[in-house]
Amino acid sequence: MKLELLAFADECNRNAGFPAVEYRGKMEFLRRYLEQDGVCPMCGKWFPPVEMTRDHIVPRSKCGGTQWENIRLLCRRDNMQKGDGI
Repeated sequence: MKLELLAFADECNRNAGFPAVEYRGKMEFLRRYLEQDGVCPMCGKWFPPVEMTRDHIVPRSKCGGTQWENIRLLCRRDNMQKGDGI
């Protein structure tokens, strides 16, 4: 099960345009996914890990960092629609 979830995390990162991340990053992605119960905070729907992408809470264009404290997971559709206005 753990290896399957790590494979999902790799796929999610690739889908979001991020290179495959180190083991710690994969585990952080999975921890965040489990904390959110697989639910996108914007639309409130459940998604499997491969449908979730990383989102910067404070956008990088507005000096938001790339540390995990500034990352949440959104479904791909919502992440593409929101831009950096939130």
